[in-house]
Amino acid sequence: MPLIAAAPSTALVASHAVTASHGSQASRGKEMPVPGAPDQPRPDASQLAARDRSARAAVLSVVESPHTSFVINTQSAGLTHQLAERLSGMLKAQGGITPLAPLFPDSHVVRIEDVQVSAAVEQAIRETLAGVLVDFAAVPDGRVLSGLKVAGFDFDRTLADSDSAEELRKRVIFDEGTTRWADAEELEQALRQARNAMKIRPSLEFDKILRTFLTLRGVPEATVNACIEDVLNRMIPGAKELIATLKSVNARQIVLSGGFSPFLEEFGRREGIEAVGIKLGREAGNAPDLSGTITSPVMTGRTKAFLLYEAFRKSGAHPYSVLYGGDGQNDIEALNATRDASGLGVAVCAVPENADENHPGYKVEKAGNAVIRVGNLMAMLYCFSDAKVARP
Repeated sequence: MPLIAAAPSTALVASHAVTASHGSQASRGKEMPVPGAPDQPRPDASQLAARDRSARAAVLSVVESPHTSFVINTQSAGLTHQLAERLSGMLKAQGGITPLAPLFPDSHVVRIEDVQVSAAVEQAIRETLAGVLVDFAAVPDGRVLSGLKVAGFDFDRTLADSDSAEELRKRVIFDEGTTRWADAEELEQALRQARNAMKIRPSLEFDKILRTFLTLRGVPEATVNACIEDVLNRMIPGAKELIATLKSVNARQIVLSGGFSPFLEEFGRREGIEAVGIKLGREAGNAPDLSGTITSPVMTGRTKAFLLYEAFRKSGAHPYSVLYGGDGQNDIEALNATRDASGLGVAVCAVPENADENHPGYKVEKAGNAVIRVGNLMAMLYCFSDAKVARP
């Protein structure tokens, strides 16, 4: 799964804080749209026409560019320099190593110019960087943030620095002191009934999700709201700045998550973007406690890829102008689709430092064409030549 499409010549960027790799040629691109987001103020007709002409020119300059940059970012100037020197040889760089201005603290990023990337070289680079706390990406020259039209993200462990479902489950079990089920057999019976009602087969992915929801039967709304505050107060570094920056270029943003809709809805409301999660049933009566049921489809990997595609299609954008970021197994299909459409698929913190070579997060990284391990989401902006951070 290539970091970039084959190109006659490429450039590499290395940095100590964040890096991402990019798909290149439009010939690989498939039409790939993204779902609608809340309405935003629209410029007048003349502004729209000028912006669209500029965006089309930007897309063509990137798609037709014979050059690609490879960006790497770490938290140490020494490590960035060491990696850049090593990778420039592997990539047969014809240009120099160019330091980039850091977009956030403890970021040391460089670009290696005019490099050559093949499947064998890509594999060697991934092996070299395995277990290293580094961000990296192959970036076609000329990719600009102003050309980005659609950005999709996972929520748990991608934007939020926690798993919302797990946080709520822990709060129920440890703070409330009960799982609200008489015994394990009663829970398993409810699990079977939920499967039958949703017409799905037993699977590890679905059963884990359903057990979590069923455990929440009878949880008071106040408990849910308190947990929402905790989760939304602990975001991944750079998340709010990234969202604000994408808003500044009028990119449509949508969050697609297998997490609980109350968390997603509140996050979307605060940030002014669309956020889709799994809807929870409520008990009948005056107190809107959780019923332990699901009232919407489970957000699988296929569902995420489909919703991202639909959003992109409705936007009318070029497939090159799509970004998707995620960290889990259910993000692989959306990352694949984005990469194959020549967009930017970013694996976010999928592999911890010094992880075993068999860690499942490596499959997530290979699905995309950009990797963030250091942990600041603003590193995605190093993939764009005109990125300027907008503060929330």
